Amino acid sequence: MSRASKREKAEVQLQMLEAQFSANLVAALQECASGRWGMFGQNDAVIESQPKPLRDMLASSVAARLIEDGENIRRLRRELGHSESFSPFERFLRYRKMQGGNSPGEPNLAAQFLAELGIGPC
Repeated sequence: MSRASKREKAEVQLQMLEAQFSANLVAALQECASGRWGMFGQNDAVIESQPKPLRDMLASSVAARLIEDGENIRRLRRELGHSESFSPFERFLRYRKMQGGNSPGEPNLAAQFLAELGIGPC
């Protein structure tokens, strides 16, 4: 396979990964805006102090999957020489850093994020 063909294949894969990430992100944000916590990790410190069965039940597998997928997109973008970052993932990480007593709760953060994306909650 030629170098150009490999690059084209990788670009198509990147576009598919980014589209899937965006769709998964919107679905998770809509669920979070409806009241499901865990997307932004605001309770992770409390969850870590719980016994393993309860910790496994409370931890957000959706957030972990989004982070893993976002890291894969970052890696592929780097390999392809893209200088700009993938904005939806970078925004998601910024939102995950919004923690503390004065930060809005996760459902409100999700609604705010959806509004930034131009999408209303379900």
